[in-house]
Amino acid sequence: MKVLQIRLLGAFLAISSLAAEKSADPTPAARQQAILVLQRAEQISSNAMQWNRPFLLSKIAQALFLAGATDETKIVLRRAWDSFPSDADPKRRAWIVVDTMARAQASVGDKAGARDCIEHMKELLAGMPEAMQDSMLVEQVASVQIEIGDLADAEQTVQLLPAGDSARRKKIDELAAVRVRGGDLRGARRYAQGIEDSLASEVLQHIMAAQIQSGDLNAAAETAASIPSSSFQASARANLAVAQFQAGNAKAAKANLSCALKTASGWDAALEDVAMAQARMGDFAAATTTLSSIEDHDYSPKSGWFAELALLAFKSDHDDLVPGLLSRAMESTKLFPDDKTRSMRAQDVMLVRAETGDVPAALEFAAELPDDFRIRFLDQIATVQAKAGDITGAERTASQIPDSDAMPSAGEIALAKVKTKDFAGASQTAKWQETAQLETLKAQTRAGDLAGALSEVGNLRAPKMQVDAMVGIALGLLEGPVPGESNSPRGPAH
Repeated sequence: MKVLQIRLLGAFLAISSLAAEKSADPTPAARQQAILVLQRAEQISSNAMQWNRPFLLSKIAQALFLAGATDETKIVLRRAWDSFPSDADPKRRAWIVVDTMARAQASVGDKAGARDCIEHMKELLAGMPEAMQDSMLVEQVASVQIEIGDLADAEQTVQLLPAGDSARRKKIDELAAVRVRGGDLRGARRYAQGIEDSLASEVLQHIMAAQIQSGDLNAAAETAASIPSSSFQASARANLAVAQFQAGNAKAAKANLSCALKTASGWDAALEDVAMAQARMGDFAAATTTLSSIEDHDYSPKSGWFAELALLAFKSDHDDLVPGLLSRAMESTKLFPDDKTRSMRAQDVMLVRAETGDVPAALEFAAELPDDFRIRFLDQIATVQAKAGDITGAERTASQIPDSDAMPSAGEIALAKVKTKDFAGASQTAKWQETAQLETLKAQTRAGDLAGALSEVGNLRAPKMQVDAMVGIALGLLEGPVPGESNSPRGPAH
């Protein structure tokens, strides 16, 4: 461990210029305030549960790095290492080394440190070959390698995953996406060779998406035609048709969509993609016909697809089509043979009804549900209302839920209050919602009320939540004030 610490500290000598580059926007005063806040967060972290400390200190170190405090970043990361329980199970320790420490090193640009973390993980697991067969652990290693740009190493790591493992598919897909984003389309195409058609098709879809984004629709058409899976190719052609339509080439779009429709025959998911493409091109009648052509069968997802089409019609100002499409969606829920699934799919349809403006109908439907379904559904309705900005309605709906503060809708209501600058109300609503609380305090800080944000930290129930909140405040300082708002925060009390 001492050798690894020395390597980590040495590696940090190379990141000073990167730190300066990342913290170019904050003012010197804002950086200093952020550092003071993070120093206090580090003190609070000593009261957290021992297993939380490496994670919390890593988060603090990342924020310190963004503040340009390179020396302090090194010190806090070293403390994160020192905070590991000495009697930890090697496999559990290896997991934290990768998932927490290596990710922290990668996020601050310390590639050497991240690589050392991976090597240390291997040392911990020496003599435990079964541990490196843990898909989740191997996937985390590959994720870190991808993040620091060690794509060749990541490719080798991915080979440790079984051929049919979903994590292997996910990582190959991710590797291809990274190469595509970097402009290495040739390198991305390599991943489509010698693998099953469905995975090769996913890789080629990434390439086609990049070509569409760059405006090279002719190359995208060639890529779409090379996709081996009929289902994937139909979906790709449908997406390409929308891009062609939006680029003003209606003739090419129509031809591609026609080809997509033929290729999609017999593939339900591909037909749904074609239908949505038809709708995005304005032809809701054709989209409805395409969805209707899908054969009815047990557990068919047609109810969800008709509901999705209704939501798209609503967002496209085709309000007159919404009732009919939702009626078709509700009718399709009868394809589910068991009561529980049928009820859940009906709830999904009624939730879209709420999203399209008919909240009273959704609430009336909720009243007829059994308790366990009703609570979940009311929480979803409150979330829809909060996202639409109807705070009063959302709180009225949430008031029907036992312990509503612990439900996801409380977080959405808090975020809606943040948008109205009701930070005190948002913080109270988000008292059991860590992410929403962090975003609330971050926004409050950016609005210029640093003292108010800091005072809310003391109201949080656990050291971990307090540290998360302090990191949020520091990030708010580093992001700077919201344009047009005052920003004269006072320094944190000691």
